[in-house]
Amino acid sequence: MHEHIDWDKLWRESLLSSSWMRRRGSVNAAFFWDSRAQQYYQGIKRRKQATTMLVHSIAEKLNLSQRDTILEIGPGPGTFTIPFSKMVKHITVVEPSKGMIEALRRYMAEEGVSNITVINKHWEEILPHVDVDVHDVVFAAHSLVMLDLKDAVKKMNSLARRFVCAIMFAHRPQGNIYRKLWPLLHGEEYRPSPTYIYLYNLLYQMGICANVEIIERTVFEHYPSLEKAVEEWLKWLQAENPSQEAIDTLKSQLLKTAKFTMQGVVLARKFLEAVVWWKPR
Repeated sequence: MHEHIDWDKLWRESLLSSSWMRRRGSVNAAFFWDSRAQQYYQGIKRRKQATTMLVHSIAEKLNLSQRDTILEIGPGPGTFTIPFSKMVKHITVVEPSKGMIEALRRYMAEEGVSNITVINKHWEEILPHVDVDVHDVVFAAHSLVMLDLKDAVKKMNSLARRFVCAIMFAHRPQGNIYRKLWPLLHGEEYRPSPTYIYLYNLLYQMGICANVEIIERTVFEHYPSLEKAVEEWLKWLQAENPSQEAIDTLKSQLLKTAKFTMQGVVLARKFLEAVVWWKPR
């Protein structure tokens, strides 16, 4: 029976019905990410240590060396790009958002990194062997948001010499908070985005038996105060004129993991990520 399941179609339906996709609506994707670039950039510093540990783990899985090249899809402000750039020969990134590219270049300057080439396009617009050549590894971290996942994967395979690797959520990290807050802020039930299982099953149908490792991570986010944390979260949730009930609900949820220090407040978020990697074919 499983061979008759259209995982590409299921992915598209799940993605289109997800709250974040519905919230974005008809807004241009690049514009949507432009508006979030500054928050993503600030988040790099809050999660740098956890990200670096994950990058080293992935580098071992892919047997990366200073001779290798990486093609990264949707790097954002360089969360994974910068750590990887210090391990390999060169990285080419495909990023549609000018705001994210600006944040990436700022991060590159701060870290003294120069071995990164930026292509300002959507992955769907990329012409293999015209816009970009084959790289040793094609990598995507939380950036597979294309409606046609199968075509996106085929293109990734065509441009990877040794490995393709994707990081996706196995369990949505803010699920409980979102489920409580989304109705208060946006007047509808929260629907999560599709997880890695769609990709894994799609790959299987394409004749690819991918490797999967589920990683439980705890990310510690530092804020100068609880009030600032609430403010940042409301911005992230695109809350316009939030009710006092919504603000109080968010604050009570954040307090569950909050640890107060002399520098402010530290929030701990635990979540499950799937690292999926395979040899292209």
